[in-house]
Amino acid sequence: MRFETSEKYVLGKMLEETAQKRGDSTYFSFEGKQITYGEVYEKALRVATGLSKRGVQKGSHVAIRMENCPEFIYSWFGFALLGAIEAPFNPFHKGNILEYLINYSDAEILILSNSFVDEVKAIEDRIKNIKRVIIEGPYQQGVFKRVATEPFASLLESPANPPRVEVKHNDIMSLMFTSGTTGPSKGVLITHNQGFFVASQYVSLLGVTKDDTGYCYIPLFHEAAQFGLVLGAMLYRGSFLLTRGFSAADFWFRHQEI
Repeated sequence: MRFETSEKYVLGKMLEETAQKRGDSTYFSFEGKQITYGEVYEKALRVATGLSKRGVQKGSHVAIRMENCPEFIYSWFGFALLGAIEAPFNPFHKGNILEYLINYSDAEILILSNSFVDEVKAIEDRIKNIKRVIIEGPYQQGVFKRVATEPFASLLESPANPPRVEVKHNDIMSLMFTSGTTGPSKGVLITHNQGFFVASQYVSLLGVTKDDTGYCYIPLFHEAAQFGLVLGAMLYRGSFLLTRGFSAADFWFRHQEI
């Protein structure tokens, strides 16, 4: 697959165009439910509206620490529609490294899976920039002392009409972090076009087509999951299976789903 830099490679625009052309086609499956391109776009629009009402705008950084779930994808795409920049964190990081990443991200909003609340709560007093935590999953008010909280469902209750924002292919889409093998993880700025370039390389090297189904057990904070599988499927007009993680015990069961 030949890839050429193009102004069309903007995540929000690509999602909108794909939803218009293939809205009823399955984008991914999760825990027995098939989710279409149209549904993903509609949920992303709602997330974008909700976040814009909470002060997120083009260039804002929004942190995300979530398990693999549809809400992660809705959030990421919602950021992109606003021209905001996602800062996804490795869900296995905790303590001092998590504190470092959150403060480094310069984000004021953190979208968090309920299963990670206690780990963030443990470092709350050392977090400098977060003003609001949006929690996906079971919600309990008042779990943090200093920051406001609300359930992720409140974003999905927003109307699907966010402000139209001019986002270009060379605008920053993501602030991703290196593995930290030789020192503290470093932030890497990735443009919309660059994300689709990486996706195109996965598609080309693996030779996948619209008749193939990807298997995404890789944590969604990772570029292989985001670009290779999520954006890759959009490019090859296919679909993928999203799971919360890898399990050797049910691998062949998942393989049958694919």
